[in-house]
Amino acid sequence: MPGGKGANQAAAAARFGAETFFDGRFGDDADADVITSTMEGFGVDLSLSLRDPTCPSGKAFIFLEPTGHNSIVIVQGTNIEGWTPVNLFTPQLEDSIRKAGAVLLQREIPDFVNLAVAKFASSAGVPVLLDVGGKDSPLDPELAPYITICWPNETELMNISGGLPTGTDDEIAAAVAVLREQGVREVLVTLGEAGSMMFEEGVTNAKDAIRGPCYKVDKVVDTTGAGDCFRAAYVVTS
Repeated sequence: MPGGKGANQAAAAARFGAETFFDGRFGDDADADVITSTMEGFGVDLSLSLRDPTCPSGKAFIFLEPTGHNSIVIVQGTNIEGWTPVNLFTPQLEDSIRKAGAVLLQREIPDFVNLAVAKFASSAGVPVLLDVGGKDSPLDPELAPYITICWPNETELMNISGGLPTGTDDEIAAAVAVLREQGVREVLVTLGEAGSMMFEEGVTNAKDAIRGPCYKVDKVVDTTGAGDCFRAAYVVTS
């Protein structure tokens, strides 16, 4: 319920039975109490995370439409302001990454944090999966070569590919090609009610992408966190 992309994905991964460590930044406030207690209740290990008394916890205000879709306003708080390059890596964090089956990153935290973690994980042979939500800008060109799987939705794919259209399968493939040129190996595009398309390494056209159908429901109530649950399920079961 409290949310945040990384928190949602960590909670979902833990619910799927994976040993899950979360490295994040919380404020020293009541919101942090709710977030941390809920995550720990799902079985997420927060020993890598810190609380920062100098700024509030990050928040996202979600506006739900009658169709079940949503729009989001983000107040970044400690998600952005709580990180410093100094002492970013601790022996405990390094050990957790080395032992991990995968590292999940998202762009509601500073680029320099994602780049440093992706480099370390890549050097340790650990897959790096990037949820590009949180920013509308193209990927950091330094970060892209360290990404094993990039997983945008169709709107995010349009944003990070420089505004290329993503309304058809062929347009999606063309936008994916831009990410490949930047060094991303695989791209998993989520398409809402249309399911998903997985462009594995070497796949360049839409017809060779792996299609994942979407389960049909009578009424969409709320899509908040759906993509986060999908990504957690993917990484735990793959």
